[in-house]
Amino acid sequence: MILDPTGSDSENAVRTAVRDFGNVLVVCHTGFRAPECVDAPGVVAIGVDFADRTAALARISQAAREYRVDGAATFKEYLVPFLNRLCAALSLPGNDPSHPDAARNKVTMSERFAACGVSAPATRAVCTAGELPALLGGTLRFPVVVKPAERAGSVGVQVLRTAAELCPEPDGTPVDALSPYGFPLDNRVLVQDCVDGTEYSVESVTRDGVTRHLCITEKTTTTGAFRVETGHCAPAPVDPARERRLLAEATAAIRAVGIRNAVSHTELIVDGSGTCFVVEVAARPGASTIGVLARLATGIDLGELVIRTALGIENASPPGRREAAASRLLLPPRGGRLVAVHGMPAVGGDVRAVVHTRPPGTVLPPPTSNYARVGYFIVAGADAHAANRRADELLSQVAVEVEPC
Repeated sequence: MILDPTGSDSENAVRTAVRDFGNVLVVCHTGFRAPECVDAPGVVAIGVDFADRTAALARISQAAREYRVDGAATFKEYLVPFLNRLCAALSLPGNDPSHPDAARNKVTMSERFAACGVSAPATRAVCTAGELPALLGGTLRFPVVVKPAERAGSVGVQVLRTAAELCPEPDGTPVDALSPYGFPLDNRVLVQDCVDGTEYSVESVTRDGVTRHLCITEKTTTTGAFRVETGHCAPAPVDPARERRLLAEATAAIRAVGIRNAVSHTELIVDGSGTCFVVEVAARPGASTIGVLARLATGIDLGELVIRTALGIENASPPGRREAAASRLLLPPRGGRLVAVHGMPAVGGDVRAVVHTRPPGTVLPPPTSNYARVGYFIVAGADAHAANRRADELLSQVAVEVEPC
């Protein structure tokens, strides 16, 4: 069973599950348009309103028993706590039911990190958005990161060097907004130490509490108050000592939040002194281009791994490294109406993928979160340095044109 099979990662997983196991039950949110995969042979679809989580849990549990579901998964950040509770109710392979929100709610996550000795940026305070200006105007030492407890896609995350830099969210969305599924989010925010350094993510799979790491990705981001990822490279160009530190901290973070049966995505920063900090961990594969890069670099299909892990099936050994790959994620220079993306490369040779995610005419928010992206491209190289050089060369030829609206 796959919860909310919208988006390319989820739809590909549905097709993989049908190919390998014959039948899939997909649960569609009644507020969304049903994806094309629901009409495929071997797929049974039901609709629920995730805004009423109690009723949704009862309806999905009933359907899971009726169709004899053997495993459940989701690729959606907001549905991870729901999935944890569902797997516990149905005795399916899942994560620690005593910490169902720890891999999603950043307040709970920070508490688990502190309790388990995970190296993470120190959390100075937890408050509501309304209390934040007074708190920042007090005796806090800057710089700090302000982070909403339950948002996703870097929405609402700000890096502040002074209290005066705090600004309203540029897309106008309040911190205590509803999730895309209509249920309320925790409206608290965290104030944490700001750690500057090189950013990474680690993709891992955990089965019965035993974790195997698959791939390390190096990231590039924008600078300033809002940090948005603009590039990925896998496998990351790290020396053995840094690799050991990254994997050790990822293992500790996965254990701390109770991930026992899941593919996970851990975000980390290594500062100038070489100290490794865990930023957060999610009980789902990395989004954006990370899944494609992981497949090019290791031969591992993270979507297929999600399905096998949800079913409690032993995972095959990694096929080994194939090639280095780098992506560049395109942001507009400012908010406005998208006119065109000029100079995008064509697929062929070392260019493995070119994707436009927003058509001309789309009204774009400011480039302060992942939701402003308009497309990406992926290139391969003999090693990470070659892939990054080629990606930067191609990026220099691209321009995103927007107009006021």
